[in-house]
Amino acid sequence: MNSQNDGFSIASLILGIIGLLCACCGCGFIFNILAIVFGYFSGRNSDGQKSKLAFAGMILGIVGIVLSIIMFIIGFINGTYTSYMENL
Repeated sequence: MNSQNDGFSIASLILGIIGLLCACCGCGFIFNILAIVFGYFSGRNSDGQKSKLAFAGMILGIVGIVLSIIMFIIGFINGTYTSYMENL
C-alpha cells in the first residue's frame, strides 16, 4: 500500500470518528460523507482488499449518517409536536 492510499485510509477513519461524535448535533453529516468518499478512494492493498482503516472509516460514516437522520427526525417530530401542543 502506498502512502497516498494509507493517508486516505487514515483520513477516512478520523473523519468517521468525528462525524459519529458530531452526529447528534447535526453538524457531522459532511464529515460522514467525506469519510465514505475517502474510504472509497483509498485504493486496495497488495492482496486486492480494502484497508481495514478505510473499511472502518466507511462503516463509521454510514452509521453516522443513519444516526444523523434519526436525530433529525426525532428533533423535527419533537419540535413540531411541541409547537402544535402550544397552539391548542
